[in-house]
Amino acid sequence: MADINSGPGWYEVINPRNATTNIALVHEDGSLYLPEGDALTEVEFAFAAARGNAHRLVRADEEARP
Repeated sequence: MADINSGPGWYEVINPRNATTNIALVHEDGSLYLPEGDALTEVEFAFAAARGNAHRLVRADEEARP
């Protein structure tokens, strides 16, 4: 079963150092759209994902992916 916190989609990224969150959109090709500007970099997103601090956002009516 695929990890729900992987693949394209919207993610909430948690920064435990200052108790903030940022939003990132991961595209199919792995590139990122960071709507909050320079509040989060692609490198910081990669580190957050590796530490388990990036969580895919899902709609309440969205079915789980296989």
